[in-house]
Amino acid sequence: MWKPTRTPLFWARFYMYSFLFKLHYHLPSNYHFLKPGLEIQKALEEAEKQEIRTYFLGPELNQRTWERLYHETRMNLPHYLYQRFVYLQYNRWWYEKKDQVAKIHQCEPSQYAEKVLDPRTLNWFIQNTAIFFPQFKRIFVDLRDDDLFKMIDNVPERRIVVVVNQWHMEGIEHNWATRYGQQPRSVTF
Repeated sequence: MWKPTRTPLFWARFYMYSFLFKLHYHLPSNYHFLKPGLEIQKALEEAEKQEIRTYFLGPELNQRTWERLYHETRMNLPHYLYQRFVYLQYNRWWYEKKDQVAKIHQCEPSQYAEKVLDPRTLNWFIQNTAIFFPQFKRIFVDLRDDDLFKMIDNVPERRIVVVVNQWHMEGIEHNWATRYGQQPRSVTF
């Protein structure tokens, strides 16, 4: 007997949102955010020089992230279309987006990540994703930040080198400051 499954619906939703994400930011086909770069090699060399043990905390799309995506049912097209309609009236946002897309198309991914992607720009992308793709942001950034912090906090060594994607830095720093009673650097008065 055939039992219905959510798998086809999940894959349809996942590829639709992947397409919308690339279309929204006009990302070139050579941009792959989940592939490690030269920073991994540099971090491993530095850890070896300092005689610090290295831990691999898993890929960005680990099993837990896939499960969260699979069970998330609030990723919907009408929300995205509504937000696009609402933000069409905000000229400043539109020009910021146009400027970011132009910067993306003027350089290679490694050049963009090393020279253009400063904390302000990265925060713009994260906040933009929170507006247009809130469930993706919650799963890929917020919940993954919590997972990474828990793994980092449970490492037995006192000195460690941590290499994570830039979009996780603020969340991990916030969790660290909250856990140990410090003021996050990103908070200004």
